[in-house]
Amino acid sequence: MTDTPKKRGKRNEIADGLKRGTDAEQRALELRFNRADKLLAGGRGEPEEPTAEPKATKPGGSATGNVEKFAVSMAPGDGDRIEALLLCAARAGLRINRSHLFRVAIKVLEELPEEEFLEAVRSVERLKPGRR
Repeated sequence: MTDTPKKRGKRNEIADGLKRGTDAEQRALELRFNRADKLLAGGRGEPEEPTAEPKATKPGGSATGNVEKFAVSMAPGDGDRIEALLLCAARAGLRINRSHLFRVAIKVLEELPEEEFLEAVRSVERLKPGRR
């Protein structure tokens, strides 16, 4: 059975669309890696052009299906530091999201001896509530 020209055209359209999407994702990923490199080297890490966050295709959940949602406030620059850590994991082949990174941080903090944990808590500036 041979394909009709209409079907071949539709397939080419789909293939072209997928290629454009993949190219855009690759450019965004390269910008994020460059930004992380700058941050890890002590630079400001400003992106050269804005990047869009990938949209989730379906809601996530834990292995048990139960999740708790929290809203958190971050100091200026914390978002860049989070992105740098996410990219560090990505370079090692670990694609994680912010929620996973926060759970990792909780686990690491739980495993610290109490004095080291308290020292870490004291070393981070406390944000004033209600300030934007």
